[in-house]
Amino acid sequence: MAFVLILFFFAARMAGGLIDTEMGFQTSMLFDPSSGSPTLLGEIYELLVLMVFLILNGHHHLIEGIFISLKAIPLMQFEITTSTIDLLVKGLTTVLILSVKLASPLIVALFLTNLSLALLGRIAPQTNIFTLSFQVKVFVGLIMLFLTIPLMVYVAKISMDSFQEDILKVLMTLNPKRVY
Repeated sequence: MAFVLILFFFAARMAGGLIDTEMGFQTSMLFDPSSGSPTLLGEIYELLVLMVFLILNGHHHLIEGIFISLKAIPLMQFEITTSTIDLLVKGLTTVLILSVKLASPLIVALFLTNLSLALLGRIAPQTNIFTLSFQVKVFVGLIMLFLTIPLMVYVAKISMDSFQEDILKVLMTLNPKRVY
């Protein structure tokens, strides 16, 4: 049950990691991939999702899910079936889709910024586009981040409802002997 719930938070962290890589905040990972440095926007997105989770009383749903799981599945009598594995794999694909949905506005804006900088480099070759791109990409990324926070909260709210349903589906597949 905790694995399915943590997938939602992992999607937010992954979206922030995608944005960090595009903005240039994760440049150190290119030089030392084993450093394991946390993503700046991944942490921010995860904290925003945690706030949405608490505002929408997700912790109450989590306690309710624990109660339902104890009633539906007696201790030490669960069985992982193929339908459970199918639901977990579906949850993993949902994480990838959700992280791309959360990161897509900023990725598109940063792509258009890179495109405009490339055109500027062709038009005025005497300008140093490489050093200019660091400041421009951070500026555009932060502006778009502040503009898309309401959209991110809306997508997080909608996806949280589906994740709560997925938790109950996984719980129901762990005890195939019981008829619901």
